[in-house]
Amino acid sequence: MAAPFILAFILGGMMENSLRQSLTISGGSWNIFLTSPLAMSLIVLTILAVIVPAWRVRSKRKKENTQIGM
Repeated sequence: MAAPFILAFILGGMMENSLRQSLTISGGSWNIFLTSPLAMSLIVLTILAVIVPAWRVRSKRKKENTQIGM
């Protein structure tokens, strides 16, 4: 359980510096994260990683409720 916190503690500072550097290079525009195909791919994968499990749980519950009601 502590591994994610340790990882975040170690990598958090490096990620913050990289974000700051990227925003400095782009003149403060967040569009730099939307123009790169690699960045867009990672954003889409992140969104799918959040939505798909939630959709599966909802689908499973709906299926269970349908079977109970029969």
